[in-house]
Amino acid sequence: MAFIHQCVAFCRTLTIEQIAAILFAGFLCIEWLSSKLMRLATYRFKDSVQNFMIGAISFVFDYLFSVLSFPLLLCIFHHARLFDLSKDSIGIFCLLFVLVDLSEYWFHRLCHEINILWRAHIVHHQSEEFNLSVGLRTSLFIPFFNIFLYALFPLFGFDPEQVLMILFIQGFFQLLVHTKLVKKLGILEYIFVTPSAHRVHHGKNDLYLDKNYGKFFILWDRLFGTYREETEEVEFGIKGETKYNHALQCIFKPYIQLLKIYPNLQNKWLKKKLLLGSPDDAEKIITCSKQG
Repeated sequence: MAFIHQCVAFCRTLTIEQIAAILFAGFLCIEWLSSKLMRLATYRFKDSVQNFMIGAISFVFDYLFSVLSFPLLLCIFHHARLFDLSKDSIGIFCLLFVLVDLSEYWFHRLCHEINILWRAHIVHHQSEEFNLSVGLRTSLFIPFFNIFLYALFPLFGFDPEQVLMILFIQGFFQLLVHTKLVKKLGILEYIFVTPSAHRVHHGKNDLYLDKNYGKFFILWDRLFGTYREETEEVEFGIKGETKYNHALQCIFKPYIQLLKIYPNLQNKWLKKKLLLGSPDDAEKIITCSKQG
């Protein structure tokens, strides 16, 4: 009993972020050990190291960006908000939870449809494995774009602290769906983003391309026509993507490629399409420019 009391006392000294980190590390160890016992090639050492390196770079930058941007959200909330919404209302909190998830769906979808956003998001899809460590692959460029989205919530009267709390909850949930070990979850597949649904999103199979953008609720994909059920084995990764050996290459190379091509384009329409067109259109422009 004394040991249990000591554990409880220790947990009370931890922050939510520290508890989440410990839980994630525990789940990752369980997944790794389970895959070994089941003789599944779920982890590759080189790929996992790269995932952790990208995750570490992203974590440091996200933390610094949050420290710098949170005062902006507070300023908008205190001096420019359009409505006075209760901080203590459970209904308002639930509404905010749904709206944040809806906005994450559309931002994620735009990251696949607009090339300049895809160049930031592409790092998350580069791995040809699918395990919990893959969830750590996020680009340090993403906050530069989604800060404009998050600023809308305090503008409409939602508490910035609650916005960050919901983003943290949904982000931690999103980490946990990056696994091949959990199969379909019955009725939950109709409501939430499950490992099965998110495996589809990471697939490069023609059947699975640009599907299942949801972060917490899969309802948005069903509503907006982007849902696809997992019906065949998923091939993970990106079609025709160059493989990089270093974490910094994974993050920066996609934008470096744009910077090399953009100044050489004489046609303004092509320049606009390179940045704001679809990733497929941008690849065609890049290929043509390389051919002369």
